[in-house]
Amino acid sequence: MENTYTIQPIITSRLAIDKGTFTYRNFYGEKIMAPVYAWLVKGQGDPFLIDAGCSIEEAQRLSKVFLGEDDLPIEESLKNKGIEMPDIKTIILTHMHIDHFLNAKKFPNATIIVQEEELAFARNPHPVFAKSYNRDWYEGLNFETIHGDNTIFPGVEILYTPGHSPGTQSVSIATEQGKFVICGACSIDDSFSDAGDIVPGIHSDIFKAYDSMARLRELNATIIPLHSERTQGVESLP
Repeated sequence: MENTYTIQPIITSRLAIDKGTFTYRNFYGEKIMAPVYAWLVKGQGDPFLIDAGCSIEEAQRLSKVFLGEDDLPIEESLKNKGIEMPDIKTIILTHMHIDHFLNAKKFPNATIIVQEEELAFARNPHPVFAKSYNRDWYEGLNFETIHGDNTIFPGVEILYTPGHSPGTQSVSIATEQGKFVICGACSIDDSFSDAGDIVPGIHSDIFKAYDSMARLRELNATIIPLHSERTQGVESLP
């Protein structure tokens, strides 16, 4: 029988941001407070994280574009769930933008799993993305690179879903209520709607971004957008 897991959304901060950042050619000018998550996944083995989130205060030291408000420090949020920082041995990064990786530096025992293509780009970004990546930011992190789809643990599959960034990856997790997929692209609930999917407003390849979203749609799974508002205050998925 396949291992099953629970997913606990941990809000680390909220970005004060234009909604159109997440929805290409839609909702520009509408300001939202987008939650920034670290997703705690628990099953039979060690707990692990999908993304690590960030604090706005620390993010602003690297890039002044980050505005918003902090939630509880991730150390405190995890402790409230019975998890100490050294307990986390694995962090799967959906991509390497500041709001998703920055707290990873706080986990002394963590191996950081990223796509090979994403890490290479982060260390030598195109000038268009110079404000989104800086090789100095990632010093000291223990990376493990993969290429394409990969099974990390029984019931936990990484899906290569590029387009938002060159090496964006999503994560499929087996639960007692079926598969849940954390969409690796910077997406919100409006990104996936009955009217059609909306690619992220920020993208390295808009066509790959669309194809990646279509791929997730074809799965028999519940899609969780990376900055979903509906998972705020939810203790556990499912």
